[in-house]
Amino acid sequence: MTYDQRELGIGAGIWVSGISLIVASYICLSMIYENRKHRYFYEAQKMLDFIYFAPIIIGWPTWVIILLGNEGGIFEYIVDIYKAMIFYFLISYVLAMIGRISDGKGYVYNQEKMINSFLSIERTGFFFLFCGKIKLRNKKWVKSFLFYVRLISVLYIVTYICIFIAILLLLYVDGDNLHYGEIDPNYGYFWINITIICVTILSSHALYTFIHTIKKIPNLKGFRIKSKFYIIEVFAMLIQVQPLIFSAFAEWNWISDNDKYETDEIASFTSNFILCIEMVIFAFMLKVLFPYTDYIPSTDSSNEPLKI
Repeated sequence: MTYDQRELGIGAGIWVSGISLIVASYICLSMIYENRKHRYFYEAQKMLDFIYFAPIIIGWPTWVIILLGNEGGIFEYIVDIYKAMIFYFLISYVLAMIGRISDGKGYVYNQEKMINSFLSIERTGFFFLFCGKIKLRNKKWVKSFLFYVRLISVLYIVTYICIFIAILLLLYVDGDNLHYGEIDPNYGYFWINITIICVTILSSHALYTFIHTIKKIPNLKGFRIKSKFYIIEVFAMLIQVQPLIFSAFAEWNWISDNDKYETDEIASFTSNFILCIEMVIFAFMLKVLFPYTDYIPSTDSSNEPLKI
């Protein structure tokens, strides 16, 4: 099913969402340009290039779904793959920031300093307290903890890639069983999203445990690492949960159908339209939270502990 662009609501929605994505793309591309132009800390700033692209890579495939209707639903899972990759880039960015040392002109990454920063914590706890404590008393335990966090983030990416491949196979073998946008246990779309939610919860637990740990590291103060994590996590969860919320609204008859479209089709259009608008907010938040000025070496002697 494709939407009739001649209808006032559909046509206006496509134009408004498209213009919103143009604005978001301009903000993101300008950030990428400034970030590349002012390279003071290559190891951290190269990760930001991937993060800055998020509103573009999330937004435009969503806009294609608006254009094509349910026939473009496959693009949703491309967005999910990139969303999972953002967490890996963000973790790598934070570890680079922890291990930064000054070289006079900027910063370089030093793994020894990064590991020693975790050793200063000695122990931390999982986000879910009943999971116990994590000891960080020697380099081996620190490396094991970081391996755990990175492994979960990689599994997050691999899961989405496998789901994407499974959907392609499902469309090839029995496309009628997918029923994109319908929250019904009898169809594949429901179980795919249940799998995604479970993996997202597991990954979020690992990420929140990581956040809980790094907030104890003193040389990250002033870089708003916690805020950066939470903003990206909120938008990632919003991307995942929002379609399900609108689909549930449709199932509960909170969204009425009309003579031309079913409730799930209206819910899908509404969710994707709002997501495109939200990308402008996301791009603006990235600009505020990830300025390249964070990496300009300070001449204040109070920052001397950054050097080792």
